Amino acid sequence: MGHPESYFSLKGKTALVTGPGTGIGQGIATALAKAGADIIGTAHTSGLDETKRLIEDAGRTFTSYQLDMGNLDEVESFAKEVLDRHQIDILVNNAGTIRREKAAEFSRDNWETVINVNLNSYFC
Repeated sequence: MGHPESYFSLKGKTALVTGPGTGIGQGIATALAKAGADIIGTAHTSGLDETKRLIEDAGRTFTSYQLDMGNLDEVESFAKEVLDRHQIDILVNNAGTIRREKAAEFSRDNWETVINVNLNSYFC
């Protein structure tokens, strides 16, 4: 029998985490790295420097891609590109967005952005 820590080892695995810049996404990406996985992260804007540092401090690699999850054509192109370049073993669909407005004032553009980021992008 192996050592109990090896039961949860992700050594040699690659995880794709959307939205790893802060909060839950950063915590998940960092935990996966500490368990041995290399991390691919996506963000709508830059700002993944701290996440990169945390993952590299854990001895793993971090590859980042800029990706607008609300742009479904961009999501589809990204999916094809990343699968051509990487073997993805773990997928964490963490990215999300919210718009806070009164229901009567909620614009169609805001509705479509929220639905595309939170639902449709993961269907691509």
